[in-house]
Amino acid sequence: MKSILMSGLLGVLTCVGLAGCGGHAAPKGFGPKGPPEVYVSAAVTREILDFEEFPGRLEADKTVQIRARVTGYLLRFNFKEGGMIEKDDVLFEIDPQLYEAELALAEGNVRQAEGEYEQAESNWRRTDRLSKMQAGAINLEEIVKYRGAFVIADGKLKSAKANLKKAQVNMGYTKVRAPIAGQISKSMIDPGNLVVADNTILTSIGTTDPMKASFDVDERTLARVLRLMKEGVIPHDPTGLPVDMWMADQTDRDKPMRGKIDFYDTYVDTATGTLRVRGQFSNEDDLLVPGMFVRVRLYIGKPQQSLLIAEKALVTDQGQKFLYVLKSEETSKQEGEVEYRPVEIGRLSEGLRVIRPYEEMTNEKGEIVKKGLKLGEKVVTSGLQRIQRGSKVKYTEVAMPVSAPSQTILDPTKVPSANPAKVTPATKTKHHKGAGKKGR
Repeated sequence: MKSILMSGLLGVLTCVGLAGCGGHAAPKGFGPKGPPEVYVSAAVTREILDFEEFPGRLEADKTVQIRARVTGYLLRFNFKEGGMIEKDDVLFEIDPQLYEAELALAEGNVRQAEGEYEQAESNWRRTDRLSKMQAGAINLEEIVKYRGAFVIADGKLKSAKANLKKAQVNMGYTKVRAPIAGQISKSMIDPGNLVVADNTILTSIGTTDPMKASFDVDERTLARVLRLMKEGVIPHDPTGLPVDMWMADQTDRDKPMRGKIDFYDTYVDTATGTLRVRGQFSNEDDLLVPGMFVRVRLYIGKPQQSLLIAEKALVTDQGQKFLYVLKSEETSKQEGEVEYRPVEIGRLSEGLRVIRPYEEMTNEKGEIVKKGLKLGEKVVTSGLQRIQRGSKVKYTEVAMPVSAPSQTILDPTKVPSANPAKVTPATKTKHHKGAGKKGR
């Protein structure tokens, strides 16, 4: 009984495998499919100037802390806090009464010293003249006496004049003046408070134009720059090289502020592994404020012709980036075979990713390994999930999509940079619908 059932089951399966025992053909739409359809694009060539970007912080070209030079009580300040001031403007006034008295005393001491000096000089000159006219007319003791009195009077006069100069300077310090022109901060002390000489900070002044941006260059970039200096691509003294800067609310599409390097440190900071570099930028529009964070772009080397592709064409395999490159094209049928090609990528440039140039290497097995991309080669930019290395494909060539499409756009030909006139993506969908109805 079991053998009869097994024979019957085998007969049913055989009939099904042969598309029915009545000799009917298999329904259309369930036969072998053709090669997958993909979109391919030729790599874009563009002259690229390599660069590195670093975060930076703005600082004033000159910053001065204003301190009191004499001790006294503050009477008033004569500026608008946060405003612009000119050099030598009187910023603060300290009570001058004590210093006026000291100045008057010093002036009196000078007058007294001058009188004593004139008397001593007269006595000495007369004594000296008589001693020369007649020997023995004046004894040696008197000569020494008058000579000494004259020297002492001369010393007292010089000392009195020095004290007068000191009193005049201190009197001048009771009016605190601006050493530079620029923007002044707020007053750090209110009138009526005691200020101590060389200790109390009254305010600070900073210049606003030009502005400096300091940033730290990592050791990897520094080593690369040093090699380019050795090759003569970059001057040994980078001072004056151009740098670009963007503010925090700006992107690459905004026009950068162009400046130049005006300082680089002489050593690498062992704590951070970076070299401090500084750029100078014009601030004629008063858009820059000290302390602001900015993005600084340091250009490296000279412009070079580079190949660029859409980032969506890149595939990652265990950390290695690769492309599917079209080869063995049959232009008449628009069919070809794709080749697995590992690549090294550079930076983004206007929506496209830089690809390192093509090269061939020999591995340990003696096999030639291709890497990079050649000028004119086409890469698969859509349909990557349906292919693998060595796959036969049916391709449609479109322009390289400049940026990744939005979530509502799945067809790369809908990207503005593509050429939709070359593509008819609805053909395959319409064919499948028809086949499905006929198969039922």
